[in-house]
Amino acid sequence: MTWLGTVSLWISFLSALYAILGAAYCHRAKNDWLLQSAKMASLGSALLVLLASGILWHALLSGNFWLSYVVDYTQRDLAWYYKLTAFWAGQAGSLLFWLLILSLISLRVSFGLHQVLNSIRACFLFLLIWIIPPFSQLSVPLPDGFGLHSMLQNIGMIIHPPLILLGYALFSVPFALAIVSMTQTVNIGWEHLARPWLLGAWLALTAGIITGGQWAYTELGWGGYWAWDPVENASLLPWLTATALLHTCVIERHGSGMKGWNYLLVCTTFLLTVFSTFITRSGIVDSVHAFGQSPIGPYLLAMILLFMGYSIYLGIHRQKVFTIDGTNVTTTRAAFLKTSALVLCAISLVVFFGTIMPVLFQVVTGRTISIQESFYNTATIPLWFVLLASMSLFPLVSKLSGRSTLVAIVGVVIALRLAGVEHYIALLAFSLVTLGVFGIIIDYRVGTRNRNRCGAHLVHLGIILIALGITGSVYNQEALVFVQPGDFIEIEQYQFEFTGLNPYRSGMHTHVGTSLHVLQGNSSLGRISAEKIFHPNYPQPTSRIGILSRLRADIHLTLTGWEQDITYLQINVKPLVAWIWLGSYILYLGIIILLWKPSLL
Repeated sequence: MTWLGTVSLWISFLSALYAILGAAYCHRAKNDWLLQSAKMASLGSALLVLLASGILWHALLSGNFWLSYVVDYTQRDLAWYYKLTAFWAGQAGSLLFWLLILSLISLRVSFGLHQVLNSIRACFLFLLIWIIPPFSQLSVPLPDGFGLHSMLQNIGMIIHPPLILLGYALFSVPFALAIVSMTQTVNIGWEHLARPWLLGAWLALTAGIITGGQWAYTELGWGGYWAWDPVENASLLPWLTATALLHTCVIERHGSGMKGWNYLLVCTTFLLTVFSTFITRSGIVDSVHAFGQSPIGPYLLAMILLFMGYSIYLGIHRQKVFTIDGTNVTTTRAAFLKTSALVLCAISLVVFFGTIMPVLFQVVTGRTISIQESFYNTATIPLWFVLLASMSLFPLVSKLSGRSTLVAIVGVVIALRLAGVEHYIALLAFSLVTLGVFGIIIDYRVGTRNRNRCGAHLVHLGIILIALGITGSVYNQEALVFVQPGDFIEIEQYQFEFTGLNPYRSGMHTHVGTSLHVLQGNSSLGRISAEKIFHPNYPQPTSRIGILSRLRADIHLTLTGWEQDITYLQINVKPLVAWIWLGSYILYLGIIILLWKPSLL
């Protein structure tokens, strides 16, 4: 049956090409029959991708070990829900999943956008047919597969990759709207039509990035949620430019003069989604998140250059569109929005060059370099503070007098200093967070109340709380301890009692676990457990992290090793991390409210 999957991809590819050429011809010569056949070909191309996806899912669930993809990512005793997630565990499957989402989107939009969407689909189909086919068969079927790596057997695997790919695919619609608008003789106001798609894509990508951070925080064993890894950076880049685009679209709604910026940002955002795929799948960077070496890199690079070249050509050819009814907006709100957009663009440039610099350096000199976290922190932290200040101070400046705003700023700084906040980064960040929350309350009570305003307030409140949680990292405490059963450990205001190791077997896996009794003064906070899991198919054991989460701080336990009666534990006390996740949930709620009745702010 799997041969039908390959045939489906082939016919889908040919149908997409026919739809592209047919629509292009109909644009010049009116031919109703050809137009209808192009529409049917476009519809058929999308439906055939659905068929191919269903066939691959069936092969994964049924254990068809004729397929190399099934052998690589499943095994007979793997849980059915992880067999489903194996769809996007590999190169070919994840690209097919992106193509599946894009095809479903094509069924929901007008045919006027299909020429652009079919062009994107044709590029992916080319890769899936000739470069990394998902239905390649073995000469002899294996009795069982290698299974999904233990780190991928996590709820993060169920949530994180689909959200990232959903965000990437949704960004193709605003891009298509902008391209189609540039080919029309009359400006169709694509920004308004693209708004709900932009919000949906931004929500999906935001949730994907945050859930990826949660996954790393609970699974990888190093106690962090962000490491400025090249693959992490690659997913952040389109988020930054898309966030800037949302701000410039608001300015365009209330005046004009940002059409050129909007076009530049929407094209850049789409191209960065493909660039992110290039970074993740080409094998040109070393990353725990990246796929291995693959022949797909040059083709993705060609795809980027193709769409970039066409976007630049349209921008130059139709540059007069950017100056039609051009009216610069000079209100206070517009000034803050422009500042935020420019800062986001500046951050994206820093992250882009930091990510690509090791690759360029190796190409030019033949030597390898690595960009450390310190570079990104040094270069971006001042910019993040400017962004946070813009977000926090705008409601105060717009609703209070200059004197009242100054009094509020000085009062908050003095109050936090008296409360014992001494670290200058924490003092600045906590001051801006406090002023931001205060400003949102004032803006909500004094300003116009409607659903869109409420949604925007919740989004900004969520981001401010995320900033609060990130700021807590300046007070992180880390200890590597060597203990024996019955020992007590003390870190800051916490005490830990070690009770020993607990080895046991579960199925084909061997577990070695441990737990700590956590106390704070005379109060028991509960127990925290961690373990190492030994797998028959992998030489290295994996760690299962223990986390005791509270609003004030998370306690993070990792079992690093043991020798005779000595056990090695790593204990991290990470203040305010829970506020990152709390802020993300508030942010999601705000976007959902905005999408409930899509319109501009």
